Amino acid sequence: MTWKPTSLTAESWCPLFDSEPRTATVAPRAFRFGYEQRPRLVPEVPPFPARLPETPRKGFIEEPTFEKLHSAIKEPRLRALCLTAYRLGFRKSELQNILVMQLDGGWLRLFAGATKNGKARAVALPDDVRAVLQGCAAGKNADSYLFTWPNGDPILDFRSAWAKATKAAELPGLLFHDLRRSAVRRMRKKGVPTAVAMRITGHLILMRTVFDNYDAAHDTDVQDTAKVL
Repeated sequence: MTWKPTSLTAESWCPLFDSEPRTATVAPRAFRFGYEQRPRLVPEVPPFPARLPETPRKGFIEEPTFEKLHSAIKEPRLRALCLTAYRLGFRKSELQNILVMQLDGGWLRLFAGATKNGKARAVALPDDVRAVLQGCAAGKNADSYLFTWPNGDPILDFRSAWAKATKAAELPGLLFHDLRRSAVRRMRKKGVPTAVAMRITGHLILMRTVFDNYDAAHDTDVQDTAKVL
């Protein structure tokens, strides 16, 4: 069977757009790549529908719920990683790439190349976070990863452990990134100024909308407000 380039059209991809957001980016790139080859793999790049806006996720957990999750995580260094995410709002990729040398006394210093926004940042550590991170660093070389499994490998893929912990804590559907949202919400509720919270989490000024989405008002906020009005 011979494949015919003209058999692929934007219309044939359109049904996928609602269910597969990545297709909105991948399909046009695939057509452009094929069109730019010599000889051309497709006769033209058809117009694609604009990507539909995605509703920001509003998942978060409060302190008592996090404590249940934290207790359900069996590996101490994975517990430390999750605690850091919940308290400081660091991204998973940032945490996974932290080296022992970046733990500097009571500070955690992120290199510019290891952050999503490309900016270096230094964050002062709460006492409990500092204690568990020092435990993670004990006995390691400066260039070793801070968060590792018992065999010394860096903690990269922990989906199985996360699934077991969220199930044990009765938190189905909770994402690791929800800890970052929870951190933003927690800081704001504790009165941390927005500029300071954004510096800790690594949100730039241009990302203020994202930051505010993470701190979207919840029914419990309205209920709590009624107590002080």
